[in-house]
Amino acid sequence: MPFADENTQRFLPGLFMRVNVPIAIVVDCPDHGMFFRSSSKIDRERIQQAEKQRPKLNFGCLDNFKVKDGPKSGDLLKRNTLSYLDVFSSRQFLYLHQSIQQLHKHEYSKAERLNTGVLVSTSLGFNSMLCGYKGWYKERLGAIRHVFALHTYSF
Repeated sequence: MPFADENTQRFLPGLFMRVNVPIAIVVDCPDHGMFFRSSSKIDRERIQQAEKQRPKLNFGCLDNFKVKDGPKSGDLLKRNTLSYLDVFSSRQFLYLHQSIQQLHKHEYSKAERLNTGVLVSTSLGFNSMLCGYKGWYKERLGAIRHVFALHTYSF
């Protein structure tokens, strides 16, 4: 049987049989410098906690996040990714939700709200399941490629 790209299942972990498991945790220690370690039981428990919270998080009308067909977004639809919310792991999704809640909770000036909103928005470019890994240089251990670094969706 020839090799083929599997694109019939949704990209979001937990909605299909493939499971995304961290293969390494990047640690930046003041005494030992930057290094990789295996994920620990605590790391895996935190991922499970985020998975349990995901269905409870409210982002408002889900139609606002629906993927519409287009030159690039068609790649998402081919992989049965129907919502832009599905490109986030549960931990990333929780971060996004808590960031938005924080912005609504506190009394920020208009400038503070705008700057914090831009910061959160910018951080999403490095915090989604579509980010690539480019940390193979010794000087760039753990480097993450921006989601649109290649002007395409990378799975």
